[in-house]
Amino acid sequence: MPLRKTRLVALAAMASVGLLAGHSLTYLRLAPAGSGPERLLEATGHGYLNQAALVSVALAAMSALFWFAGGILSSRVARPSVARTAATLAVIQCAGFGIQEILERVIAGAPLSDLAVVLALGLPVQLLAAAVGTLLVTALHRAGAAISRLLGRTGPQAPARPAHLFALELHFSSAVLPGGLRSRGPPALPS
Repeated sequence: MPLRKTRLVALAAMASVGLLAGHSLTYLRLAPAGSGPERLLEATGHGYLNQAALVSVALAAMSALFWFAGGILSSRVARPSVARTAATLAVIQCAGFGIQEILERVIAGAPLSDLAVVLALGLPVQLLAAAVGTLLVTALHRAGAAISRLLGRTGPQAPARPAHLFALELHFSSAVLPGGLRSRGPPALPS
């Protein structure tokens, strides 16, 4: 898979956590004071969020490893644009939030009449979650690059030859065999 598509998949995995976190935060803000947000979540078709969060966290962990490894390989892989990363996360999360809200209400039979209020509160929360995701992805990539620099890994290097590694000079002598033929003999250490 080309690098650009791989990054998009990794960003979508990271966006899933931001989408669900923003979704939950939006409904915590919408819940009337004194009432549990669980009732509001159930009434509006959001009862699945806890289970979805587990899958989302697993996807985000894989995405985090991808971005960290991308930083380690940064000498061979182009560095991602922070602005493009932020825009991609924002688009995925905001579009996902809108689609998710409509589908939840249709499936649960909840009214669409308060959708504008939910979107007015939820979309800015999604933008905030996308900004946090961008900071996380960027930090992971930079941490990987810093570790790569720290370890001095600039690419594959040829192993040192043992004679040069220990600064030994080895001399090879030839022995004269009967019939005038020469053969290689064992190394002789300098005297």
